[in-house]
Amino acid sequence: MVTVQVRSAVTLIPRSRSTFFRVRVISDCWKSYNTLQQEGYIQGTVNLSIEFVNSQTGDHTQTIASTCRAIKQSLPQSGSLMEMYYSYFAEYIFWKHYQEQADDCFLAFLKKPRKVYQPSLT
Repeated sequence: MVTVQVRSAVTLIPRSRSTFFRVRVISDCWKSYNTLQQEGYIQGTVNLSIEFVNSQTGDHTQTIASTCRAIKQSLPQSGSLMEMYYSYFAEYIFWKHYQEQADDCFLAFLKKPRKVYQPSLT
């Protein structure tokens, strides 16, 4: 997950190309998404005015919607600063990953810097 200032095709397409390979995008049937296949994305759609889960393919947008809701709930209730959003998102991603992967999240948190900064005795 990455943060961007402007959610336009000009911003998002190059960013996702550099980050992801063969991305599958599931969207509602909004006209702006019609060019995604031309850009090389694998596209699934669900018409939210008819159904929440595409009855033919099983595609839905509920996963990203619930992830966005969880991220918003993880933000500080007061005093959250826009310039700190990147760190809030990074913290959410870290804890989400280690809740599912590690027995002890706090111990995993303490060990993580060793992969970036090699300890020295000096």
